[in-house]
Amino acid sequence: MPDNYAKIWTTIYNDEWFLGLSAIQRSGWLQLIITAKIHGDTGLVSGRSRASIGSLWGCDGKTTGKILRKFLDDGKIRLKENSSGVIVIEIVKYEYW
Repeated sequence: MPDNYAKIWTTIYNDEWFLGLSAIQRSGWLQLIITAKIHGDTGLVSGRSRASIGSLWGCDGKTTGKILRKFLDDGKIRLKENSSGVIVIEIVKYEYW
């Protein structure tokens, strides 16, 4: 298997919370999970800015902010931003996904 292969549990597609997301939110969540798995499998994802994270999802920084706020409000992530603008996203209950 290549190093950049990420296995996610297929039960994600039946998760009630996941099913309640919009298409772009679902895409963002899957990209977040996959990125975390590819980069150390720790449940952490970082980016230089919301726009750089959004580029993974095909959206701008403003839309990315809205999606991340939804995940934050739903308790699915913890968000930290340092003074230089680097964002670290921690996926809560990462093992579940």
